[in-house]
Order: sequence, then structure tokens, then C-alpha cells
Amino acid sequence: MTYPAMNAEHLRPAQIECPDCSCCTARLCEKGRAHPFECEGFANAEAKVLVRGCPCSADTTPGTASHAAALLRAERHAVERPLAGTAEFLLRSVAAGAAEDFSRNALQLLQTWRYVTTDGASLLVTEAGRKYLAARDVVT
Repeated sequence: MTYPAMNAEHLRPAQIECPDCSCCTARLCEKGRAHPFECEGFANAEAKVLVRGCPCSADTTPGTASHAAALLRAERHAVERPLAGTAEFLLRSVAAGAAEDFSRNALQLLQTWRYVTTDGASLLVTEAGRKYLAARDVVT
């Protein structure tokens, strides 16, 4: 059996790499920035692992749809289902720069919600954490 010669008409055009990251194509990052599912939500099964956490579409990157959704989620969380007292106390302590003695469970909860992050040995409040606290201050 003979197969016809492959010509340029049968090949997919080469994808342009994203200039801002090393994990995605420019088109994937364009879609990821505009949607809360981020780049991972538009990648095929094999590529999901490679693009997970892409900085171009992350919820920590201002200007992305995922970032806007994270801030809205923090506000709703503060109003509709606030953190337990220990976790909110820790969040306020971190924001004030005075978190010394704290519960590991409370810290894990705040990290899960992405309200705090670590920088070496220091705990830092994220923008979503500040948004949560601001919403709580308005409610209470």
C-alpha cells in the first residue's frame, strides 16, 4: 500500500510560544487569562500537568479572570461563611505582623484558601486574604 506524500497543507501550523512563561503557547495563555479555569482548564489531559500553576493565568496574577474570581470568592467567604475564630485570629495576626504562636490546622486552612503564603520562614497575607479581612471589617 502506498501513502501519498505529506505536504505542508496537511501539517498543523506551528504554535507560538508564550513570551511570558515557558509552559504554554501564546494562544493557551490568552484563553487562560480570560477564564477562571486558567490555562489548565483548556489544556489536554497530557498537558494539564505541565501548565498547572501557569503564572500567566494564576489567581495570584492581577488582571486575570482567575484573580478577579479569587477576590470575589474571598469577599463572599467573609460574608457568607466566615472562618472559625482561630483561623481568622491567625489571619489578622499575620496581617499585623505578629503571628508567633499559631495552630497548624488554622495555618493549613488559611493556606488552602490562599489567604496566607510563606516567604522563607515568614508568613505573608495575600491579596485575597486582605480582601477577606476588609469584607469582614465591613460586616462586623
